[in-house]
Amino acid sequence: YLGRFDASDEQSAPQYWVSAPESTGIGGGADDAMPLPHALELNAHTEDRADGPALVAGWGWAAGLLSEQEVHRLGEAFFEALRALVTHAEQPGAGGLTPSDVPLAGLAQHQLEALPAATADVLPLSPLQEGLLFHALYESEGVDLYNTQLELDLEGELDRDRLRTAARTVLERHANLRAAFWQRDLDRPVQLILDGLDVPWQEIDLTGHPDPEAEARTLTEADRARRFDVTEPPLLRFTLLQLGENRHRLLFTSHHILLDGWSMPLLFGELFD
Repeated sequence: YLGRFDASDEQSAPQYWVSAPESTGIGGGADDAMPLPHALELNAHTEDRADGPALVAGWGWAAGLLSEQEVHRLGEAFFEALRALVTHAEQPGAGGLTPSDVPLAGLAQHQLEALPAATADVLPLSPLQEGLLFHALYESEGVDLYNTQLELDLEGELDRDRLRTAARTVLERHANLRAAFWQRDLDRPVQLILDGLDVPWQEIDLTGHPDPEAEARTLTEADRARRFDVTEPPLLRFTLLQLGENRHRLLFTSHHILLDGWSMPLLFGELFD
């Protein structure tokens, strides 16, 4: 709320900054003999008025350098630019990244515009990630040796919907779990952090199978062998197997480029919390 003032007559709560009733506006005065710090100065703030918030811009200038008419034209151009931004922001599909939003990526505007629309951030790869990405792209057939899998046996009553919601929450909370790895038309690969992803989740009931454990092992091995496309996040998936009454097994398969051995217990501690 810095730069936002309650200028209404109503004493609404909470109030952050309120102008004195006798004041005619938000602003400050200065001694006429004080040298100006700038030839042109603009101070803007928002006032919460009875009819809604209003943007107030105060202009100061050196009269020996600029005329009032010139400053008036600058002010009109300023508000015209703001109106254009608002109009653009209200259009479907508006927005996106600029190079200043992702300085670590070193990408130009045309390169950012070629990325998926859901991209929220672009980051360079760590040296270890670069090596893992090389192997994932070079050895594109067969089992990916960097697919990692964790099996958790759960005994007792299980709220499956709650567990799935927890998995979705963890995915939304940690940006690194939503990373895709991209090198198309780029000199060096980058990782894209995407928003709006759903957690890959599958439930399989094996209670009617003649040998649930054998079938669970077959499904586990098949899941372990299924490769990830590093350009299609998230590079993880959950499979919940029901082996019997109050007996479940949770399979978590991910690519090592996302998680290491230190991260895994932290992730699952948070999931079950």
